[in-house]
Amino acid sequence: LAAMRQRAIERFATEGWRTTKHEVWRHTSLAPLEQVAFDTQAQPVDVEAIVRELRGDEPGCWLVFVDGRHAPALGQLGALPSGVRIGTLADALAHEADLVQQAFGSETDGGSPAALNLALASDGAFVHLAPGAVLEEPIHVVFVASGEGAAAFTRNLYVAEAGSQGNVVEHYIGRDGNISFTNTVSRVQVAADARLVHTRLQQEAPEAFHLAAIDVEQAGKSYFASHSISLGARLARHDIATRFDGTRAESLLNGVYYANGQRHVDHHTLIGHAQPNCVSHEHYRGILADRGRGVFRGRILVAPGADGTDAIQRNDSLLLSRLARNDSKPELEIYADDV
Repeated sequence: LAAMRQRAIERFATEGWRTTKHEVWRHTSLAPLEQVAFDTQAQPVDVEAIVRELRGDEPGCWLVFVDGRHAPALGQLGALPSGVRIGTLADALAHEADLVQQAFGSETDGGSPAALNLALASDGAFVHLAPGAVLEEPIHVVFVASGEGAAAFTRNLYVAEAGSQGNVVEHYIGRDGNISFTNTVSRVQVAADARLVHTRLQQEAPEAFHLAAIDVEQAGKSYFASHSISLGARLARHDIATRFDGTRAESLLNGVYYANGQRHVDHHTLIGHAQPNCVSHEHYRGILADRGRGVFRGRILVAPGADGTDAIQRNDSLLLSRLARNDSKPELEIYADDV
């Protein structure tokens, strides 16, 4: 991966942070992010009490990362079913390099923040479900922003082989009053007849900055569900892209976001209907108070020959003050006749 990481950092050095001159960033300015200095080696703070309260009596496997680094003492994997492997990206890079490399992505994926992530991410969650494996309890992956001015770059790989089933929960939290920066990418591969549910809860401090992306590849007859909940951070952006590489695949994208004060929440989705007879439903709902601002841009691309496509897209906003605002931009690009 070394050569790819070098190309990724060169791409970021050339493009820099996206500005409002780019169409897909027209409603979201990263200028506040450029005014703060962050440190990838910031001194972490003890968060054991925070994680213990978060876990409570919730069942399932737990992986915990503090400021982008794995904290094994705070997690608990327990006994795993046959065919289920759960660990860290760092361990997978050392012991399963071939599998990691084919799922890692490339420096051309996404925008410049995703390229920066690829260049700097050294750890994250690694989940592999072998063919037919079924994980009854959820996998909890917790990311804690603890250090003042901490910058965390994490990359998560979720691979669900044919006929497997699993449920992954990503939870992002931070300490109140802590200015932090999270740049995270999740790469998902769902093979034929596999089912994967991904729930993402962003609850970082009101002063934090959060940039995230999920890239999903779905084979024929697969099912992928994404539930995105954004309740924190001063500026949060979440890009979700899924592509159907086989027929009769199905995806469900749900999202709810709340912004008060002067917080800003941005969701961008891209669903690529590249094969016929696939189904995608997406529903995003925002609640905006004070001077809070929400952005939703949903793009559905139906390729030539993708007949039998069934796609639903909806965005609703509830404005609780005169100065609250939500920008919604649906985009439908259709090149097939039977849709």
